[in-house]
Amino acid sequence: MKYYKHFIFDFDGVISDSYELAVEKFNEIRDEFFPLLPKVETKNDMAIVYAGALKTCLNKWIGQEGTKAFFNHHSERMQAVSENIKPFYGIIETLNTLGDKKVSIVTSSYSEAVRNILTKDATFNENAIYKIAGRELQQSKTEKIFNLLKDLNIKKEDAVYVGDLESDILYCRDVPIDIISVGYGYHPSEYLQSCKPTYFAASVNELKNLLTIMNSNN
Repeated sequence: MKYYKHFIFDFDGVISDSYELAVEKFNEIRDEFFPLLPKVETKNDMAIVYAGALKTCLNKWIGQEGTKAFFNHHSERMQAVSENIKPFYGIIETLNTLGDKKVSIVTSSYSEAVRNILTKDATFNENAIYKIAGRELQQSKTEKIFNLLKDLNIKKEDAVYVGDLESDILYCRDVPIDIISVGYGYHPSEYLQSCKPTYFAASVNELKNLLTIMNSNN
């Protein structure tokens, strides 16, 4: 087990309990614009449509431009319903306990929506957050991670990413940076474990315990 100086979190499916609304909006956009896409009902279905890198995962059904358009629609619709989304129980406490400016969030959601959801938990400590790198930056997750490490002036081996999709594992390998995959998000636990992340946590509580051990402040 290693110690880390900084913790980079994905948002949807890791901090934000947004899975059900994400599925609803996926099917809504599919029905309106992209009928060639499969219908999504379960996390196993999510593992099919969101397999591999997100920027290319839908290409085989709707092409590159269709995939880009789909995710633009999806982000906008998720932002529009962000008032209905809350953080997972216990996750804000986990962020707070890591220390001041020890957490950054890298996400395909808009940073405004991220902050709206974080502040729904009255215990949220703004001082825990170093930076939120949201969709408005128009960068890949790999680029956002590289830029964060540069801003922090730390080595790749001094940071760890927390994600819930296969794509997160692939983006982290591109850096490369260690990753904790969580089994309570968008992809099934067994599927994520087959992708061989550096670490795995099945629940928020398991994640909290793992991060407590990894935190170089402790």
